[in-house]
Amino acid sequence: MKFAPARSGLRIGLVAGMAVILVVLGLLQYRWSGQVSEAYRERMQVSLETSAAEFRQEFQRELMRICLAFRLGSPAPSKADWKRYAQLYADWARTSLHNHLVAAVFVWDAAPGHSRLMAADAARIRLSPVEWPREFTESRKFFEARLRQLWGVPNVDVRFFAWSLDERVPALFHPLLLPPDRDTQSSRYPKLVGYLVVELNMAYIKGTLLPQLAKRCFGGPQGFIYRVQVTAGPDSSDILYRSEPPSSAANFYPPDTEINLFGPLPHGALRVALEEDLPAADQTTETAGKTGPLRARPLILPVTERGLWRLSVKYRNGSLDDAVARLRRRSLTAGFGVLALLAISMAMLIVSAQRAHRLARLQVEFTAGVSHELRTPLAVICSAAENLADGVVSAGPQIKEYGELIRREGRRLRSMVDEILLFASVQSQKAVYNLCPVDVREVIDTVLAGASSRLREGGITVEKSIDPALPLAMADKTALGRCLDNLVDNALKYGGNSRWLGVRASSESNGRVEEIQITVEDRGLGIPEPELDYIFEPFYRGSGATALQIHGTGLGLSLAKDMIEAMGGRITVVSAPGEGSAFTIHLRNADRPHEQADTSG
Repeated sequence: MKFAPARSGLRIGLVAGMAVILVVLGLLQYRWSGQVSEAYRERMQVSLETSAAEFRQEFQRELMRICLAFRLGSPAPSKADWKRYAQLYADWARTSLHNHLVAAVFVWDAAPGHSRLMAADAARIRLSPVEWPREFTESRKFFEARLRQLWGVPNVDVRFFAWSLDERVPALFHPLLLPPDRDTQSSRYPKLVGYLVVELNMAYIKGTLLPQLAKRCFGGPQGFIYRVQVTAGPDSSDILYRSEPPSSAANFYPPDTEINLFGPLPHGALRVALEEDLPAADQTTETAGKTGPLRARPLILPVTERGLWRLSVKYRNGSLDDAVARLRRRSLTAGFGVLALLAISMAMLIVSAQRAHRLARLQVEFTAGVSHELRTPLAVICSAAENLADGVVSAGPQIKEYGELIRREGRRLRSMVDEILLFASVQSQKAVYNLCPVDVREVIDTVLAGASSRLREGGITVEKSIDPALPLAMADKTALGRCLDNLVDNALKYGGNSRWLGVRASSESNGRVEEIQITVEDRGLGIPEPELDYIFEPFYRGSGATALQIHGTGLGLSLAKDMIEAMGGRITVVSAPGEGSAFTIHLRNADRPHEQADTSG
């Protein structure tokens, strides 16, 4: 079918424009998904770092509560006040929410010559001398070295007033200071004489405190979104807590974020802490004791330079980058899926428009062809009738010949009208088929008998081959006869000069299905391969029929296909130009009505 060049060019331009739009949309979708993924990653990273900072802050806050609970109110209390630490320990054990966080409290009097360690007895509210626990060996060496370094040093050091955390025990150490000696040159500086030691309960930290903080900072309605791990030691080999115990350590490396729970302070933080913790230079110790501590938030420094306890967090399903990549893939899949649906919809619209255009053109050609087909027999009938009415023909043989002519053209006219009415009935789905076992041999004989005059006039040789043991077919007898008649009529029209018609019927096995096959074959013009996809469309007529001006409406094959498929069968064709065509009807075997015939092909 040829289209006008202008319309064809317009259609090609429209398709090209739509393709360009789809490509541009695809590029924009790809770029947009990248920007969204990057923004999502940044948001998740910030959220993760915020949660990690909150975990660190909450953990430090619990230790700061201990520091605040064991303050005596003066930066440099006298030795007589040290026994009050036992009372503070008793108050902590009685009132604190995490009272099991503190395992023991010690007062270390490090005076030269009579250094001693005293344990706070919360039950008897007293200090009792004890031997150094074995786990404090390294801590004792460290703080003895610090005492030697800071003993009698006149300049002020922040370590005089800050708490120290030795994560190896673990324990908190706070300097014990005596009021300054007014008779010495360094009268405004207190003296370092020992340490308050608060031993932490590692079992409680591992089993209760860290799990609670992890759930609070990284948990969600469906459980943990991230893998959370807290480690200790220089190489982070000691696992203090892990949100998923069965997981191997390899699942946490590289982490999406990692933070020291007690790491180095920012630049200048020690100076600020010193200024906030120390009383003013012109204030006496008594004044400082009356006014209370000038700093509300204790400063805790790790014994090691960078701290040993580290928090590692990793996205649960791989890394954060993997999660972002998966999100982008889902976004791209959804976006390109929508574009693909849009492209398919556009293609279907274009195909539908082409089909509608072709159908409209075929309908126009059908109208013109039918008008011509109807006009020809009507003209012959009217002419013959006028000759008979005017007495032009009076002899007996001529009258008989004219009568035969009128009858033949009348039948031709009735056949075309019936075909058009049948097509309308099929298209409106008003046709009703009575499926029952049908003797195919009887239907073939009836059709050939009805076409005998046409076969005789055309000098057609009919070669009939029917299997003697042919089973009954499941079909509508009248509709099957109509279909066969259309195929025979089609073979007569396009049989060319071969003057041969073949009709075969047999039972064949198509896979697991046994079916009845009826073939009508000719050795005429044949059908070009490009036209095989269209010959069953209504109103379609091949190029050979148009060139040779063969009469027809273009409805016969379409009607045959629709009726056969309505009976649960199918129709196929094998053809080659110049070698003829073979149309085959495939019907279900009536002896096996429940088998479904293969409708492909």
